[in-house]
Amino acid sequence: MTSDRRDPERDLDGVPWPSEPPPELDGGDAPASNVRRLPRRGADAAGGERPDLAKLGAAMRARLLTADQLMTLPRPEPLIDGILVQNSLAVLYGRYGSGKSFTALDWALCASQAMPWQGREVRNPGRRPVIYVAAEGLDGLRKRVRAWRECFNVPELPGFLVFPKPIYAMDPRDHQAAEAMAATVEPALVVLDTFARTMTGGEENSARDVGRAIELADRLRRACGGCVLYVAHTRPPLRRAVDGAARDRPGRRDLVRAATVPRAGETV
Repeated sequence: MTSDRRDPERDLDGVPWPSEPPPELDGGDAPASNVRRLPRRGADAAGGERPDLAKLGAAMRARLLTADQLMTLPRPEPLIDGILVQNSLAVLYGRYGSGKSFTALDWALCASQAMPWQGREVRNPGRRPVIYVAAEGLDGLRKRVRAWRECFNVPELPGFLVFPKPIYAMDPRDHQAAEAMAATVEPALVVLDTFARTMTGGEENSARDVGRAIELADRLRRACGGCVLYVAHTRPPLRRAVDGAARDRPGRRDLVRAATVPRAGETV
């Protein structure tokens, strides 16, 4: 099933993007060792076909917005009022034992049932499902879901779906499979719990590896049009990623939105 919520950013007029960034042009004062030369016409350095840069440029130019067009763009639609937004990336982070997973699970269960969360409106009118990626294991999750159902007297949770293993950001096959799953299920919310387990095989101090984790989340977002939420421990690499996103992409709908879970005894 093809979702009308898919993001056309993935494919500009059918022109495939190169797998690597375009090499820099010769010239300037850069040392020769730092200059990557353009491959021969019609072929890349590996002997394959070189991307048609003219078509790529035309496709990007067609996406330029005037100021008037910018003003008419639809406002982001909230999922949980004041906390999570549809068609966005989000990060819920905090210290060990601060209740991050409890909070994320509560958000997910409320979203799946379109139930208010702590007095805040949850907007999921079509009752789109929620996917919870339980990368840390199922035993604790099972107990928490049972307790939530008993607390709110909800006997059935048809819209709450659990993926019982990590989706690995370092594995391109997982990127493709997860994207296909999201496009088919069309969830309103995908929770990746936790960022560290999703990063297995990668280095959290590596900007490239963290970028792969963000790309995984963005592919899920584009496929389903929902909110994709990472649950993460407070660590310097994550702080840099969140701060960098806030600085470099202010106001973007896919801006990483951070919420810090408070200590016990404090209110959210």
